[in-house]
Amino acid sequence: MRFYPRLVVVSLGVLAVALGGCQGYVKKTDFDATVNELRASDQRQQQQIDSLSQQMQQRFAAYDAKIAQMHGRIRVDAISHFAFDKAILRDEDKPLLDDFAKTISSNYPQAMVTVEGFADAAGSTRYNLRLGRARAKAVRDYLVGGHAARFDQV
Repeated sequence: MRFYPRLVVVSLGVLAVALGGCQGYVKKTDFDATVNELRASDQRQQQQIDSLSQQMQQRFAAYDAKIAQMHGRIRVDAISHFAFDKAILRDEDKPLLDDFAKTISSNYPQAMVTVEGFADAAGSTRYNLRLGRARAKAVRDYLVGGHAARFDQV
């Protein structure tokens, strides 16, 4: 007789552990709902990127800038020209940077912008790297400074 109550207690313990382990599972309906929400969110973000890309292509066509979408990001290839051996931003290039700053800051105020600087092949590699960095810094300083539609992170 003592064996039977022990078997019942052990069986109930095993059953409790088994049922307790099921608590970590997600219901299929909950899983499907979450997946659908994520897909809808991705679709909305892609629509925003498409819209911004189209706006930028129209806006920057006058500046001969190239706009491309890459891995959920927008790449803007725009050239600022500098005098030989100089890293001073020209007045002719400032309207493009102003339009760029306004467009991005009004649509994506938390955007992070990467500026790359280049130099021609004349001179040593070390010199050209230093000149390219100085030119990128000139563009960065212009984007960060100035009026309210500027960036926090460049």
